[in-house]
Order: sequence, then C-alpha cells, then structure tokens
Amino acid sequence: MRLRHIFWLVLFSLGLNSFLSPPASAIEARVLIIESASRLTLSSPTRLQVSGCFPSPCWYPPHEKLHISSDAGGLRIDGQWVACTGGLKAETDPASYVQVNQRSYRGTVEICKQNGKETLQAINILDLEEYLRGVIAEEISPQWPMEALKAQAVVARTFALRQILDNPEQLFHLKNTNDSQMYGGKQAEDSRSDLAVQETAGLVLTYQGRAIPTFYHAACGGHTEDVSEVWSYNHPSLQGVPCSYCEYYPVYAWQVSLKGEDIRQALLKWGFQVGEIEAIFPLNRTMSKRIRQLEIKHSWGRIIMEGKRFRQCLGYDLIRSTNFTIKWENGIFTFQGKGWGHGVGLCQWGAKGMADRAFSYEVILQHYYPGTRLSRIEEIGD
Repeated sequence: MRLRHIFWLVLFSLGLNSFLSPPASAIEARVLIIESASRLTLSSPTRLQVSGCFPSPCWYPPHEKLHISSDAGGLRIDGQWVACTGGLKAETDPASYVQVNQRSYRGTVEICKQNGKETLQAINILDLEEYLRGVIAEEISPQWPMEALKAQAVVARTFALRQILDNPEQLFHLKNTNDSQMYGGKQAEDSRSDLAVQETAGLVLTYQGRAIPTFYHAACGGHTEDVSEVWSYNHPSLQGVPCSYCEYYPVYAWQVSLKGEDIRQALLKWGFQVGEIEAIFPLNRTMSKRIRQLEIKHSWGRIIMEGKRFRQCLGYDLIRSTNFTIKWENGIFTFQGKGWGHGVGLCQWGAKGMADRAFSYEVILQHYYPGTRLSRIEEIGD
C-alpha cells in the first residue's frame, strides 16, 4: 500500500472514531446498576483488571467469567476469599467494556457490599457523555425526529449533572431506573441517539448560571405542572405551560376500570386502614387540572389523600397521571385521564410533536423550561 493511501486511511479512521464517540466531558458519573444481589458475574471481551483486593491488581484473560459473592468475612472471587480495602474495581481497555451479569458497560465497575448487609451492589463509573449514550434510547424512541432526540439529550445531561453536583460525596449519583433516568449501558446505545448526544455535547440548561433540575415525563395531557405541586420546592423555570403537541398521540388519554375491592387491597398494602370503598371524589385541583387532594369514603370512615399519593398506591402505570375524573357504577370505579407522569418539565411526546412540526431543539427546550439558556458545562457554577 502506498504511503499516501496509508495516510488517508489513518486520517479517515481518526475522523470516524471522533464521529462515533462523543468528546469526553471530564465529568464522572457514578450509576448504581445493581442495587442488591447475592452473586455477580464479571467478564470482558478483552483482558480484565480487578483491583482493590490483595494481591492487587489481578489480570484475567478475555471472556473469563469471575463469580463474585459475599459473606460475613468479605468478598469472594470464584469461591476464594479475597482481602479488600473497600470494594473491587473492574476495568478493561478504554475501547472495550465490562460485562456484569451479561450486560455490557463502558468505563469501570465497582463491586461493594451493601451497608449492613451480605448482598452486593454494582456501580458503573464512566464519563457523563458516555453515560448519556446508554440513556437516550431507553427514555424515548431513537426513531423519533432528531430535534426531539437532541432535546432529550440536553435534558438528560442537565438532569445527570445536577445530581452529580448535588451529591459529590455519595457512593453513587444516579440509578438505572425511573428513580433517576433509565440507563441500559452499552447495549442500549443507538446510532441516532449517539448522534444527538454528539451534536449537543457539553450543553446543559441553566437558570442564572446554574444547571437546573430538568424533570421530564412521558405526556402532559395538555398542560405541564408546576414543580411546587409535586415536590416541596419551587423554581422559576419549572412552572406549568400549555402544551397542545402531545394531543394526537396514543398516550394523551387513558381509561382504567377497577373494582372497589381492588382499590381497597392496594390501599391496605400501603398501610391505609380502609373498609369497603363507597365513593372517591376530587376535593381540589391544581392550575393544570390535576387532582391535588381527593376524598375516599369507605365503610369505616373517610380518608383525605393527595392525588399523587393515590396514584402511587394504585400504581404509576395503572393511574397514569393525577389528571383524571372518576365514575362509579355497580361497584366499578372508572378513571378517565389525560397524560402520563408527574407532568413537570419536558413533555416527551410533546417534544416529538414539536419536532414533527419542524421546531428546533432549542425552541422545544425554551417552551418547556421558560427563562433558561443553553450553556456549556465549563461555563456554569455548582
């Protein structure tokens, strides 16, 4: 091969690698990927290094599976007790990945015992931009319009950054569940969502120079909610706004019918002492028409309950939002509602609707987070 051909091949490879991999943000995210397990299996397609034990580090060949367990004495690798200063850290070639129970993760993985328990936790430690690659396609479809994907990338990055800044000394910053953001590791990556991360790299939403807590939800049902109605604080950029953009999607409206006894059993499981359910009706609603409080009349008395608590008791996927009406007939309660989720911040299906109408991701973000601006991470304070 001629020298100039080699030169262009190398140049092309460098450019391709740069395109496929978002630039490092130099911000480390610590994500709890396994909260409690009696046993974990680690491996890697390339050589795996395990440190934190004596002797340390230990190297294992590609594809060799290590079985990690715990007992009162500490940690064991393949049944052999190992002396640890804290937990184990598993890492491999930067271009490769670590497998934990057959799921692949970029970066490194820490294994440690849960406080006061014999079970194990696994924490994935990786660059913020790499973390986002495993989030976007878990939260929305990667086939959605690119401007919706970019909006989600900025929102997910800002949410994660706020968690990292607020919890600097914690064992982990985020979980891989709806408690934080859905995160599926390397297997959840997609070329289109990767591109959205790449093209918004390092951009976050700020208000007065600080990254904001960018909450989001599936569908608002016509109007987003004030953050103060859901959590015990307020923020100028998390006020409810009208939204007509999720109206024509299947998640906009929902209906579910439940027997009174099913509702009673759900409430009993959460510690509410209730008799036979006789009536349920709203007491007051928020500006966005979501139920702030409702009353449950039953054969033993009555209960006044927050709408969000009622939704929690019955199940978030069953009662999809607190914007609902209630009908009762022959012992059956029928809930007819709009939207899916708490309603604060970005309406994901609304973002898709705006992108379908050719709005840019910047305009989408301004609509759902009024008063914010796009800033680079290195420009903001804590």
